[in-house]
Amino acid sequence: MVRHCPRCELRFRDDSELKQHLVFDHGVDPEKLERDQYPPADTR
Repeated sequence: MVRHCPRCELRFRDDSELKQHLVFDHGVDPEKLERDQYPPADTR
């Protein structure tokens, strides 16, 4: 499955390549980015 960078037009073969790209090219913590994109569900 192809992974698309949420910050630019680049695509990667797997999650590890995408995460490495986010860190080195965008200076983003991929774990924080994922939490921001998918916030926890409201369980009230």
